[in-house]
Amino acid sequence: MQQTPTDFLFRVVKGGYYGHPNPLRGEYVMNGGNPSSVIDPAQLKDYPLGTAPDANYRGYSFDFQLHASPNGAIEYKSNTFNGALKGKLLVVRYSQHKDIITLTPGGRNNDIVSALEGYAIEGFSGFVDPLDITEDTTNGNIYVSEYGGNGRIVLLKPKTIIKLPVTDTLSPLADATVKDGEFAGKNFGIDTSLTTKNALTAGNNRVTYLKFSLSSVKKAYHAVLKLYGRNTTNFSPINIFAFGVNNDSWTEKGITWKNAPPVQNISAGSAIVDNELKYWQTDVTDYVKTQLAGDTVISLAIKDTADENTELSFNSKENNKNHPQLIITTDTISYFVTHHHVRTVMPVRLSTIRPSCDDSNVITRPDLPLVLADDAQKSKVYPNPLYKEFNIQLGGRYNGSVILQIIDPLGKTIDLGERVLRPGETNIRVNISNLSLNAGAYFLKISSNAKTELIKLIVQ
Repeated sequence: MQQTPTDFLFRVVKGGYYGHPNPLRGEYVMNGGNPSSVIDPAQLKDYPLGTAPDANYRGYSFDFQLHASPNGAIEYKSNTFNGALKGKLLVVRYSQHKDIITLTPGGRNNDIVSALEGYAIEGFSGFVDPLDITEDTTNGNIYVSEYGGNGRIVLLKPKTIIKLPVTDTLSPLADATVKDGEFAGKNFGIDTSLTTKNALTAGNNRVTYLKFSLSSVKKAYHAVLKLYGRNTTNFSPINIFAFGVNNDSWTEKGITWKNAPPVQNISAGSAIVDNELKYWQTDVTDYVKTQLAGDTVISLAIKDTADENTELSFNSKENNKNHPQLIITTDTISYFVTHHHVRTVMPVRLSTIRPSCDDSNVITRPDLPLVLADDAQKSKVYPNPLYKEFNIQLGGRYNGSVILQIIDPLGKTIDLGERVLRPGETNIRVNISNLSLNAGAYFLKISSNAKTELIKLIVQ
C-alpha cells in the first residue's frame, strides 16, 4: 500500500477489527478497503474497486486527518469549571496543530460527536511538539510533556477567570473562480462551486477569489477561513494556500483570469485538503488584522501552488448550503470561578489585550455598562430551562429597540434579530425551534443603547 493512512481514534470492543491486518486472525484488508465507487469511510484507493472491509471491521470514532500525529490521550475526570470538561477526551497532537484537541463522546455508540480545536480553550495550544498528557484528578491540573525545545513538562492550572470567545461569522460579499486558457475571458461568478487547480498545461489552472466586509468587526483576536468541499480528482491530500489580494475592486460577475488582481507573494494561511467532504479551515488571523486596520474589506485568493493537476471543489455562496465562512473571534466573555464552580454574575464584555494563558486583566466598556446577574433591574427569562420558546421580561431602562443574540458554549453568536419596543412594552416572546440547538447551557445577550445584559439559558 502506497497511500498514507490518516490518523484514527477507535472505540475498541471485544471481537472487533480496527484496520491493521493480522493474518493470525484471518484479517487482511487494511481499514475500510475500497468497496464501492463512492468515497467510503477509511477507504484506501490502492485496493481494487470492490475490495470489502473485513467482516469484523468496526470503523473509527474520529478522524484526526493526515499527519496530525495524535499521541497522549486522557479522559478528563475533575469537576473543574463546573464539570465542563468532565468525561471529555483530551488528545495532544504532535504535528501541525501542536495542541490539545477536546473530543466529546456521545450518541448511541458513544462515538465522538464533537471536537474543539486547541486554540478555542486558553492554554490548550502553542506547545512545542507535545507527546503526552496526564491529569492530577485532585485539583484538575494538566501536565503536558514536550519532545521539542528543551523537553519541558508544561503545567496547566485551572484559572480563577475563564474566557470564552465571542465570534462573528461573516459570509462573502463576492466569490468566484477564474480559469485560464480558453476560459481566460469568461466569468464564473454565478457558479455554485469554487475550484482550485494548478497544472503545467494551459487551460487547466483554477484560482478562487473571495471578498469579505469587515465593517462590523471592531477587533480581531483570531480569524479562520472555512471552505466546504473536497478533492474531487483523487484521494490525495493537497496543500492549498490563501493569499492576500491588495486590490478589492474586483466584482463577482466581472472577474476573469485576464483581469483578476495579483496576489501577494507570501501566503496568509494554508490547509491540507483530501477527499473527505467537510469544512476545511485555515488560520488567517494576521492578514485579517492588517486589513482591519485599513479599508475593512478583505480579499483572498485560494491557490494550489504545486503542479499536481488535481481539482479541489468547494461550495460558493450561491450554493444552497455550507457557504464559505470567515469566523472572527471579536471578543471574550469571562467568568469568575470559585471552588471549581462557575458564577455567572460577572460577565466581562471586552478585554484590552489578546486572550492568552497569562491574561487575567479584564475591563468593561464604560459606554455600555453590563448588568450583573443579581441586579434588581435585570431582565428575566421564563421558562428556564426551556425547550422551543421562551419569554423575556425586560428589566428597567429599556426603550426603543433591543438586539437579541444567543451565545453558545464555544462563543459562537447566533443572531435573533432586532425588536422594536412599543411604548411600555416589557415582554418579548422568542421562538428558537428553527435553530436546532443542542441541549446545554447558553447565554442570551440583550443589547440596547442603554445597557447590555447576559442571562444564562438552559436548553433542554
